[in-house]
Amino acid sequence: MIIDWYLIRHAHFERQLQEKIITGRATTVQLTADGIEQVQLLAQRFDRDCMRFDEFDVSPAIRAWGTGFGVYSYLGLDPDMMNIEEDLQEHNKGDWEGRHQDEVLTEAIKREINENGWDFRPPNGETFRELERRALEYFRRKIQLAPRKDRYVFCAISHTNTIRCGLRGVMNFPPQFALNLEIDNTSITHLQYCTTTDAWRVVCINDTGHFIGTRFSRSLRYAVQAIWP
Repeated sequence: MIIDWYLIRHAHFERQLQEKIITGRATTVQLTADGIEQVQLLAQRFDRDCMRFDEFDVSPAIRAWGTGFGVYSYLGLDPDMMNIEEDLQEHNKGDWEGRHQDEVLTEAIKREINENGWDFRPPNGETFRELERRALEYFRRKIQLAPRKDRYVFCAISHTNTIRCGLRGVMNFPPQFALNLEIDNTSITHLQYCTTTDAWRVVCINDTGHFIGTRFSRSLRYAVQAIWP
């Protein structure tokens, strides 16, 4: 049995307009007008490609739910069928959320981040290692519950660091490599898991092909394909 995961980063949202403000979860921040347009481009791509999903999961953050709602509505599906998944939330920045980077990222803190890396914890936040475990728990739980048939397809609307840490967990990427991955708004990261061999495969990372020929194409990142097979 093959399980496909289409991991989607939410669309552009208001906190991205505030330079150097630490986002964290920011669960109540809304999509921008650009974000709403990006959602429509993503939905149109899914429609053109005749994409259909057996399950559609979203982070509880409004920007993720709004992205999922736009896609589901465009495809003529009932948004009430979307699953809210707490494990898909963004990295918890704790007391740093909403603060300016220059206030908190002192030279001493930067040294501590460099020294501790995957295990650095912002005040009252979580480490990237804990986020990786959370993402892996989401995958494990969904794999266990998926009906056994030839193919099962998930779509998950999540966040940059959650996608990065999930990739690191299943593909055993070096931590710094994972944190340097570009994950753009509404980009598609496609993974496959084979239940018979217990093996993961990366199909693509950060595919923003639905931006080609639009005003968003200036920030197009080409998909990384078939790495770490």
